[in-house]
Amino acid sequence: MRRYIDSMLIGLGIASFLTLLNAISYFGLKVILLSLLLGVGQGLVVPLIYSSPLKLAYLYKFLLHAVISYGMTVMFAFFSGLDYNLLDITLGWLVVFALVFAYFYQRNHVAAHEINEKLNRRIRK
Repeated sequence: MRRYIDSMLIGLGIASFLTLLNAISYFGLKVILLSLLLGVGQGLVVPLIYSSPLKLAYLYKFLLHAVISYGMTVMFAFFSGLDYNLLDITLGWLVVFALVFAYFYQRNHVAAHEINEKLNRRIRK
């Protein structure tokens, strides 16, 4: 079974590389590099805000994260040179941000529930 999964992951990697080449030919190298830079920036913002010694309530950290993320997305659209309007950028960002937030919220909720269950079992012993 492991052999099949490894083979599928290799196929996925090859397909991702071919998709990247196709995207470069369609959008241009500048847009792809800006998109990768945006992804790195979005990933860097999370530990800077949530793991930092900022003494802010979680709601304020979340709002700060949202504002910085939106600002980076608008800057990407501006520097990419593609023809976007602000409404499209805002709606696209809102959908993606909400889906990513919902995924991580659910994942953390399940992890917290599992930790609580382990602690309750340990206490009952």
